Amino acid sequence: MPTKKDIGVTHYVDGYNSWKLGILGFLAQLRGHVTSIILGIPLMGTPFWWPSDWSSQATVNIGGLIGRSSLVGLLMCILCFIYLRRRSVRSLAVKASLHDMSHHLRDQISELFRRTSGSCGKPKKSDAPAEARNIVSFAHSFADKTRDHFRLLTGDSTIECAIRLAHQYPLSGGGNKLMYRTVGRSSGLNPKRKASSQPIPFDSGIPKFFRSEHGGQGVLFYSEITKAIAQGAFLKTANEETFSEEIVTMMVAPLNGWDGNSNDMIGILYVTSRRKKGFKPTQVDSMKFVADALAGAFIAMLGRLHSVGTKPDLTDPNL
Repeated sequence: MPTKKDIGVTHYVDGYNSWKLGILGFLAQLRGHVTSIILGIPLMGTPFWWPSDWSSQATVNIGGLIGRSSLVGLLMCILCFIYLRRRSVRSLAVKASLHDMSHHLRDQISELFRRTSGSCGKPKKSDAPAEARNIVSFAHSFADKTRDHFRLLTGDSTIECAIRLAHQYPLSGGGNKLMYRTVGRSSGLNPKRKASSQPIPFDSGIPKFFRSEHGGQGVLFYSEITKAIAQGAFLKTANEETFSEEIVTMMVAPLNGWDGNSNDMIGILYVTSRRKKGFKPTQVDSMKFVADALAGAFIAMLGRLHSVGTKPDLTDPNL
């Protein structure tokens, strides 16, 4: 369930109880049933404007009443079947999309293990730049699949996706700093974003919000990005200034896993929309599922590259 601050951001731990939210959620619960009964009984009486001698002034055509009632019932049944068909088709499309995503993850991991198994030659340190490009290519393709999945799930054709991965960046004064660099974007986002993209430090914006306040868990819903920026819950970069119309609302989930030393937030998954009400709490668990599946793939791929001595340098600005 959500925890909320007046900063344009809502944090959801899970979406299991999201059906209880709103007026319909209230009416679907036991207390809603009881309230409906209590309010319904006194409203069942004859309205004040109804004629007191109605029975003496009107007759009821039983045949016509049955015919009209049957017609209304038939129309309602047809509408229910149309709704059921659309819902079933959408459900099957969403499931097919999930299978396509898992299939893609499996193939990419298998291909990486094939390349580094020795069958294509012994892995060398000089292979690292090529493997870094492969990681970025995979991130772009998975961002497209994630976008397509959430478009099916939400019915929102403006949805896009981006992926950031954590990497140690060297500082000018010496030492390193953990930062999150964009490695993948869906094709609908402006390609000029790459030239002005900036890494986000672990102690600023979304990384800080997740790591320091929410233990790297859950999903963040950004409904008012301007307000979130003002409160420090979102780090405004050059791309937010230049391409502000591309992202109005968004869901953000951490990519958690083993970073070589401990369990940590190894990346961030963004699903964005141009609409003011692009997302619902019912989509939280879908977001968490995709984020966990992607994190598992990155752990397997980066862990394998580290073990064979071809650690990719994701700080290269040319990627």
